[in-house]
Amino acid sequence: MHAYRALKNDKDNALAREVIGEKMVDGVWKVVREVPDIDEEETKVMAAARRSIGKDYDLFAKLALKKSVALAKRLEDVGFHDLAGLYWWHAILYDSSNEEALKARGYVEVDEVWVPSLAQDNLQRGMRFLKDASNGRPDQTEDEQPGKVGLTFTRRASNGLVVRTTFDTERAKRFVEVANATATFTTGLLDMKGKSFRSNPYILTVVGKRIDFTKMINNFEPQSAKRGQIAREATGHSTTNPVGYIVVETKTEITTDDMLSNVVASEILLNSRESAVSPWLLVGFPYYVTSCVLNTAITSRFEIKDGSKTRVYRGDRDKIKRGNPFAPEDFRLIIRDLVESKQDTPLLDLALLELNDFNEYHAAKAFAFVEFLFLAHTAKAKAWLRTSDQKGHKEIKALAKRFEKSVEELEAEFRAWVLKNY
Repeated sequence: MHAYRALKNDKDNALAREVIGEKMVDGVWKVVREVPDIDEEETKVMAAARRSIGKDYDLFAKLALKKSVALAKRLEDVGFHDLAGLYWWHAILYDSSNEEALKARGYVEVDEVWVPSLAQDNLQRGMRFLKDASNGRPDQTEDEQPGKVGLTFTRRASNGLVVRTTFDTERAKRFVEVANATATFTTGLLDMKGKSFRSNPYILTVVGKRIDFTKMINNFEPQSAKRGQIAREATGHSTTNPVGYIVVETKTEITTDDMLSNVVASEILLNSRESAVSPWLLVGFPYYVTSCVLNTAITSRFEIKDGSKTRVYRGDRDKIKRGNPFAPEDFRLIIRDLVESKQDTPLLDLALLELNDFNEYHAAKAFAFVEFLFLAHTAKAKAWLRTSDQKGHKEIKALAKRFEKSVEELEAEFRAWVLKNY
């Protein structure tokens, strides 16, 4: 975010461009992102440098928080409420748990989670679906795959899907609950009728070790096995034998839950329409769903070579290790800062990005725009999402037309909505 603020004052600042993942290519700054190696350990030198920066930032943040709160109160006292709102938001930027600032910005607490008031209903609905979700039933279907690679699977079936996992029965039940809650929320969001998944059943496989993930890919997904990056760097991959998805748990339980929710939301979105789904939607829509069901936004999507989907975890690794993964509120803070500094990616540019072009700033825009569509224009968003059959600029122009606006007007409405509600 600080890099984007620097670019607001100097759009050609090379250091800031590099910080946001861009490189100069043929005289033009472009996003150049490689699929990250999630198993690579940080060096001791880098870790020490981060600790040093962290101490300096903590001191700066405390001072900035104090001044932001004081100025916000003074502005409110003299009637400048809109401007006061800006400084209350700055206070949240420096301390995302500051209750005084959160309440002043219209945030509400839902089960120890602070969210914009307009997001409250969907979060409560998603949490209720998760609480009430079925954990399935034991599935005794014969399965030769685990025995061939020396594994034992616990299997549970429910509502058109099967979960098979190397974890115990309690974890298997949790996986089914997450999948069912996500399916219920997503089908309701899209007003879908009929089956949720493109195959019956849809098989979700969850293993606990990287070596087991590699065995499954190498033995049962031969086309994927030829691409060694899959086994080294992916934490999830679509499967054709059986049709479904395989996930390896590499961090914490909540990161695995998040990936399963992301996968189910993506699968149902793909099944809801006859045409392909644009990358920005394939990023933003699952993030929005998981934000409502689990209040997380961790999973990141990549393509390797021929387009087979893989996912790895995103955000700060240390946060994930501490059990405090990247949350939807991080996205809201990012896009609020970008919009305020007029540095968010325009919709027409976002629509042209491929999956591997997305950084967290693009992802924040995709997430926020989907949330805007469903909260500000619910009925039109549902109808458009089911029927859209275009990509790129044509898709965005068709979306704006559906909303009886120009692209510029739709973009302006979105930005005003972000500044008001985030």
